[in-house]
Amino acid sequence: MRYRKTATYNPTIYDLGGHGGGIKGTKGQIPSGSPLSLTSAATQTYGYQVFQGGKGEDGKSTAGSGGGGYYGGRGGSVYLVDAAEYTSGGSGGSSFISGHPGCIAMNSQGSSLGTSIHPSGFFFENTITIQGNSEIPSPTSINSVEDVGHVGNGYVRITVLGSICFRSCNIAVFNIRHFLLILEFMFIC
Repeated sequence: MRYRKTATYNPTIYDLGGHGGGIKGTKGQIPSGSPLSLTSAATQTYGYQVFQGGKGEDGKSTAGSGGGGYYGGRGGSVYLVDAAEYTSGGSGGSSFISGHPGCIAMNSQGSSLGTSIHPSGFFFENTITIQGNSEIPSPTSINSVEDVGHVGNGYVRITVLGSICFRSCNIAVFNIRHFLLILEFMFIC
């Protein structure tokens, strides 16, 4: 969020965009006294667009863009009052894990399927999602925690809790627009 009092660029207040990482994003932020409304957070069935965050509005300053996700967050707004310009942060995008409680699977057109199971039939059990405004486990160490939030791309950690047999295979699961996801399964006896 930026607040501008003169024609000379002089940001005096910064505000943050919404957080992603959870089943739904969080709203984009605005400073106290701003005439703008909070930017709507993305959910499993609502947001800017499937897999893409919205662009922030342009003015003398540019509002924050929405975060990407299952449904991307909405871009922030610009509002001019007399010589003061206000901008809002974009909202956070939502996350999806096949089989996770509260997640809603979509078909390739972005329509809800009314189930948490991805159309491929693959799903996970005992999953958690962690909102970006919470402490997040380190991607590189099992026993350490990053500060609140995470800088950079998202990540997934899968922990094998036990092993029963040994088999290995590669399975092409599905093609999402420009990405082909290949899962490799390895079970150890």
